[in-house]
Amino acid sequence: QPDFVVAISISVSDALALTSAQLIATQVANTYLALTEKTIMDKGGETVTPLGIGNALRAASVVVPASNETLLLSSILDMNTGTLSLQFSTAVMGFNASLLTLQDEFGQNSFTFTGGSITYGLSAVIQITVIDLNALKALETVATSASNTYLNFIGNTFLNLFALPVILPQPTQVTVFIPDTNPPSLLSFDLDMNTGSMILHFNETIKASTVITQGAVLSSFGLQGPSSITLSGGQPTSPNGANITMSLAQQDLDTIKA
Repeated sequence: QPDFVVAISISVSDALALTSAQLIATQVANTYLALTEKTIMDKGGETVTPLGIGNALRAASVVVPASNETLLLSSILDMNTGTLSLQFSTAVMGFNASLLTLQDEFGQNSFTFTGGSITYGLSAVIQITVIDLNALKALETVATSASNTYLNFIGNTFLNLFALPVILPQPTQVTVFIPDTNPPSLLSFDLDMNTGSMILHFNETIKASTVITQGAVLSSFGLQGPSSITLSGGQPTSPNGANITMSLAQQDLDTIKA
């Protein structure tokens, strides 16, 4: 009598669940199949005989991956959302941010993460911390485009479900780079008349050389009028960052103090 074989393709989510369990489906001895009454029907509409947990059928054979190696398949760095999405060949379950680096093509300039949260799976999504994201945006030689954004990690940066490290043989260029297109906002400012400086506090990193205070209005009531002054200039004295220090023009200081 011929065998009637049904091949079932396991969904990605179920495959991840099986792999995550670790004590199921790793060998014949721990692989059993239970069926409910309506799991399978024959051509005549008759349902399969149920197999409960107590009389589940043991697997005739179990094929496990020939290699426990996990590979990085693709990556997306989104500077708007502050996320780094990594697609792996198998799911990952461990992450050490301090071993993850972004660099230019030849490694002459680099940035190492200090933290971040991660959503695990075949597609691991890292939420970059605000501090790291602002520090990354302050750089002009790394992560400004795909051409100078390469991933590099060693050791136990990522662990797969077999508790083995994910190996990256060499720095790998990000597959997709999404630049920062969110407009910055000025949150507050501090004015120091002793030093003649003004500190502008933004919600994200600013390129200091682009800050122009000429035309900005200082007022006692927030409106231009008799008790206001339109600044004639000023120079940034701090590097790129969320807090930009400006040195006010001497003539503006003299006018304010008058």
